[in-house]
Amino acid sequence: MSLISRTFKLADYARAQSRLAHPIERALELACRALPDAAGELKAELYRRAGYDIGSGVNLADGLRLRGSGDHRANLHIGARCYINAGCTFELAAPIFIEEDCAVGPEVLFLTTTHQRLESPPICGPRVLAPIHVRRGSWIGARAILLGGTVLHPGAFVRANTVVWAEHCQ
Repeated sequence: MSLISRTFKLADYARAQSRLAHPIERALELACRALPDAAGELKAELYRRAGYDIGSGVNLADGLRLRGSGDHRANLHIGARCYINAGCTFELAAPIFIEEDCAVGPEVLFLTTTHQRLESPPICGPRVLAPIHVRRGSWIGARAILLGGTVLHPGAFVRANTVVWAEHCQ
C-alpha cells in the first residue's frame, strides 16, 4: 500500500471517528496514544483533568473509547485503584459506576442503550437507557459485554466473552 493510500485511509478513519466521539474524547484518545502503555496512571490523570470522575491509582491501558452524545462526562465514575485494560468501550448515554479495586479485561463493552422491542414491524421501538453498576472488587474478563441495568455484586467474576444484562452475584 502506498503512502498516499495509507494517508487517505487514515484521513477516512479520523473523519469516521470524529463523528462518533465528542471533541474532548478525541483529543484525549489521541494524546493517550502518544503515551507508552506503562503510563496508565498519567492517562487517568488526563481524563480527570478533563472533568471525568476517576479515582486515584486508576490505570488506563491503550484504546479507551468513551461514546455518547453531548457532554457526557458526568456519566462515568471509576473508583480508586481500578485497572481498565486495552480497547474498552464505554457508551455513556446513562451512568456507569465502577467502584474501587475492580479489574476490567481487554475490549470489554459497557452498553447503556437499548431499544424497546415491539410486537409488530418495525420491532425496534423507543430508545431505553439504563445505568451499569460494578461493585467493589469485581473482575470482568476479556470481551465481556455489560448491558444497561447490570449490577455486579461485590467481588463478582464475569468470564470472558460473557453477556451480562441483570444482577450478577458470582
